[in-house]
Amino acid sequence: MPIIQAVATSLARFSGIVSGLSDKWEGPWFRGQDRAADHLTPRRYRYRTVDEDEIRSEFQRRAVQLILGAQPHSPWERYFLMQHYGLPTRLLDWSEGALLALHFALVSNKGQSNAAVWVLDPFWLNSEVAGERSLLPDPEDQRDKELLDRYLPDLFPTKRPRLPDLPIALQPPHIDRRIAAHRRFVWG
Repeated sequence: MPIIQAVATSLARFSGIVSGLSDKWEGPWFRGQDRAADHLTPRRYRYRTVDEDEIRSEFQRRAVQLILGAQPHSPWERYFLMQHYGLPTRLLDWSEGALLALHFALVSNKGQSNAAVWVLDPFWLNSEVAGERSLLPDPEDQRDKELLDRYLPDLFPTKRPRLPDLPIALQPPHIDRRIAAHRRFVWG
């Protein structure tokens, strides 16, 4: 799929672009960034000295006191919550809501640079990367376990596994009210 670049200088133009993409794609995802020049880089890769296993381990140990609702039951649920609470992960937040992404793009933009709303067809991405056109891998589904274990290996392995080079689109369970309210989705 080629990269499509479109410029919107009004809400009407933005809505037209989103409508056109929504007609072509089966449920696009959106990500707003206050600087269009910034790459789509997960927080984990912005801080090279981060020991992800150490952070995951500490979050697992301390999360009980942070989380008001149901506690996470799996490594993926904890990982999604780590992202949601701002810890450096290999995930990027996406939304099904174009206007929500536009809000995130503009809320902290001071007008000194162009903002951007990135649009992704998650089904196309997964088809290209993992050969899965019709669904998003579900961390709770045993049929997706082999694929997802490559993206979130065990903590402190004796031999460091090689992580996949390309991302996949994932839809987290709504285990936290804030995640459900923002309709956020992530990929890693």
